[in-house]
Amino acid sequence: MNRNFFACILGAAVVFASCSSIPKTTSPDEFVFKDAAGLYHVATINHEVQKVQYDRKLFSRKQHRMIYAGDPNYTCRFGIDISRHEGEIDWKKVKESGVEFVFIRIGYRGYQTGILHLDENFHQNIKGALEQNLDIGVYVFSQAINEEEALEEAELVIKELENYKITLPVVFDPEIYLKAASSLGLSPSECVAIDDSPNGVRSAFNAGIKCIMVPDLISADDEMREKAWKIFKNLKEAADFLTQGA
Repeated sequence: MNRNFFACILGAAVVFASCSSIPKTTSPDEFVFKDAAGLYHVATINHEVQKVQYDRKLFSRKQHRMIYAGDPNYTCRFGIDISRHEGEIDWKKVKESGVEFVFIRIGYRGYQTGILHLDENFHQNIKGALEQNLDIGVYVFSQAINEEEALEEAELVIKELENYKITLPVVFDPEIYLKAASSLGLSPSECVAIDDSPNGVRSAFNAGIKCIMVPDLISADDEMREKAWKIFKNLKEAADFLTQGA
């Protein structure tokens, strides 16, 4: 791959085109920054996105969990998201580990074919979670490109949930990495993602995009070592790796 011009899709859902000369901005809401590798990037401020209100000093780690406590504006609960990728699940052990809620994938749409599929383990997973009295929500890994496909996904949810009672929302998860790749006119295999969070790495992995993880608050575990393409301590190491024509 020619690394003189490459696309990096970051966890903040901002797409950057890298270049070696200072680019021009076209509005006051754009800003230019230079990374550790000496490449310049243009990013646009989205004023509709609320600024982070969390107090970083209130984050703490308890074994493999990140906990946020001591802020009267927020309540912290421990939950997980599940799909067929996790394989067979011992829901009793999940409950005993302290998990309070779970979001279970109910369906997904294939990137290549556009065909909507029921998650192969959905019924098994939701029955197991219900038996343990966990709060349950479901999500669709959505790649709908028109109203017809969006309605098809909604109908799948209604049909498959007919015999179950859930206590948390139905979530449609638009795959941001695939949308970013599409906006660049590239296939997933031509892109590289850089992310600092486990969920971001999972998202890139599920999208078929190579992901470089630069851990921040949560260290890389066995799952991240399996799903991440590379893991680096900082962005400079990641940038050096990419610019050296890896």
